[in-house]
Amino acid sequence: MKERYLLIGLLLVVLSWGGNYLYFESKQLDEPIFMEHFYEKALPIRSEDEDIDYYESEGIQLTFFYLTNKYAPLEVVEVRIDGAEVYVDSGGFDYDFFGDSQPTQHVEQEFSHYYLKSVTVGIRPEVFVTGKPGDRWTFENMEVYFDNHEKMTANIGKVALLINDSTPEILEQRMGSGSNDGQSKGVFVSLKPLTVEDISVPFANEISDVFKAKVDIGRGEIELREDLEDGEDMPSWYDDRSVDWENTPGILLKDVEFPFEMEKNERLSLNMFLNPERTSFLELASKITGTTESGESFVSYAGIIDHPYIIQRAIEQLIAEKEGEKE
Repeated sequence: MKERYLLIGLLLVVLSWGGNYLYFESKQLDEPIFMEHFYEKALPIRSEDEDIDYYESEGIQLTFFYLTNKYAPLEVVEVRIDGAEVYVDSGGFDYDFFGDSQPTQHVEQEFSHYYLKSVTVGIRPEVFVTGKPGDRWTFENMEVYFDNHEKMTANIGKVALLINDSTPEILEQRMGSGSNDGQSKGVFVSLKPLTVEDISVPFANEISDVFKAKVDIGRGEIELREDLEDGEDMPSWYDDRSVDWENTPGILLKDVEFPFEMEKNERLSLNMFLNPERTSFLELASKITGTTESGESFVSYAGIIDHPYIIQRAIEQLIAEKEGEKE
């Protein structure tokens, strides 16, 4: 009788172990999943009195984030973009007390079955530009090689690299701020009488569901467009948050009637809001263009760098969506 109970107990243990193993296996990724990135990066314009050309610099560094299995994590060892190999830094080296160095596992967040890891790539400017202000090179995919000798073509969102075409001493940024709840602000002052002809955001269509902006000038005389379409004012993803959207100065960027004029020493504020529960990574800049009273063209930028803190539920939803795309 005791042997029978013992056998039943062992069978239950085996079944439990088998069930746990099957559940564990069902949660494993076939390959890493790269997150969605919307990046626009610019090289600074070289001053004429500088001896070193920016082509001799380290270029632009971009950090990309990806999900990998927690119990068999993969490390990126090589990246190619449009056939060109770029410098890869997956976290550098970690030195112990005795001086031995080991590559670090650059883990950004930890989940039940996965790590969110990052890899930084350095791209030299001669790979993608001729050196003219406004030159723009875009890509959406990378060939990624891992330390297990596997490779994949990773869709990383959208990236645009360009030579900075900003013009100093016309519309000058005096303040920039951000917070972990998705809010950021840029404050500019006009150093000359000028006309703002447009304010644009890169990847506007792609990020429209997670990004909103309000424009405000000191005297509050920006006009609304006459051909406004019906649409939301306050983003639905701020309904349960403490952000005082209604009382934030300005009007929605999409509703601004361009052009509008600014006198000398007037202030222009861009109040920007991002859905903090999104899973996409943003490093970009709103572009302000126009002309001065004397007819001189100008370009100014208001930068946005926002990396979300991602919750477990969002990761599970993202994985389900990616698996659905493969079917």
